[in-house]
Amino acid sequence: MFYVPNIFYFAEDIDETISKNIKKFKNIAIVYQNPILDIQKFLYIKNFCKKHSIKLYIIDNFKLSIKYKLNGIVISHSNKRNILQNNFTCKRINFLMMGKAHNQIDYSFKEKQFCHKIFLSPLFSTKKYKGSKILNIHKFNLISMNWKKNLYALGGINYKNYKKIKLTKSLGFGFSGFINEPQIKKPTYF
Repeated sequence: MFYVPNIFYFAEDIDETISKNIKKFKNIAIVYQNPILDIQKFLYIKNFCKKHSIKLYIIDNFKLSIKYKLNGIVISHSNKRNILQNNFTCKRINFLMMGKAHNQIDYSFKEKQFCHKIFLSPLFSTKKYKGSKILNIHKFNLISMNWKKNLYALGGINYKNYKKIKLTKSLGFGFSGFINEPQIKKPTYF
């Protein structure tokens, strides 16, 4: 069966190569993740997303997501603050609250924060995570076996290994790296 996964590109900025390559993906959304908010870059990405009908999310900035009427928010694994479920904006149609988790403890916090989708990471080796901190496909599936939320793979995903995600319980994936390659081919999906 031909399946187009949900894809999330974690971006700090968009240059010419990325703007060209991002159009090769179907069903892609952008998650703005710059730790130091640069409002000019953010507004450029917002306008880019609006122009190309791409959904836009932001990490850990609920006020900005409300102010600019974004599609939702991604709550990082280190964010343990409570977010009110009864907030009017959260009840808006198409406003998603997603969370990032590394383990079962993070997952339980994300449930308490009313996240609709969960990014479980790191699936593959990254600059930040190597060795025993890597989940790999087997650990990923074991950890997420009883999770009832929509699950997405994150961490170390590139053009060589993204097809392995179909071996997981994941409904899609997030990445920050392989879209930067100048000669990226149009990806073939599961």
